[in-house]
Amino acid sequence: MDALAARFSLKDLGPLNFFLGVKVLPLADNIILSQSKYIREILKDFGMDDINGVSTLLSTPTPLQHEDGSALTDTKQYRSAFGKLQYLAFTRPNISFAVNKLSQFMHKPKMIHRQAVKHLLHYLKKTINYGLLLRRQCEKALHIYSNADRAGDVNDRYSTSAYVIYFGFNPINWSSEKQRTVAKSST
Repeated sequence: MDALAARFSLKDLGPLNFFLGVKVLPLADNIILSQSKYIREILKDFGMDDINGVSTLLSTPTPLQHEDGSALTDTKQYRSAFGKLQYLAFTRPNISFAVNKLSQFMHKPKMIHRQAVKHLLHYLKKTINYGLLLRRQCEKALHIYSNADRAGDVNDRYSTSAYVIYFGFNPINWSSEKQRTVAKSST
């Protein structure tokens, strides 16, 4: 710090507590990155701060489709919710797949898609205190896990693939996205 202060104008603000909407909770040898305040703001923005939580992430009896016969919903509100959920996925890798799936309906969201977003908000209410645990002491090894559904999208038969990369026990990168091509073989 002293070497940087000699070269640049710096001010010590003390221990890190809050940065870009992410609360940093120091523990003995770990830290937790949490966006519980942000989740409360999202729930309040959509008038859902008094809802009950649910334990399942994205539960639909049938796969989400572009044309399912239901009425159109407010596109502006749907896109607003999606943008907020996308930012939340920075510290909540467990919602990445659901956010990716719901983003595929942004151009013409139907009532069933809005209900899926509301279900995700119910899940966030139940898991509001979840965060990303980063451990100081961990093994020095990379672990990579990936998965894909084979032609899982009923609308266009594209697959969705996902991965998470751990350095020791700490997740350092994750993603869930629709593949750009359709595989024509089962190998």
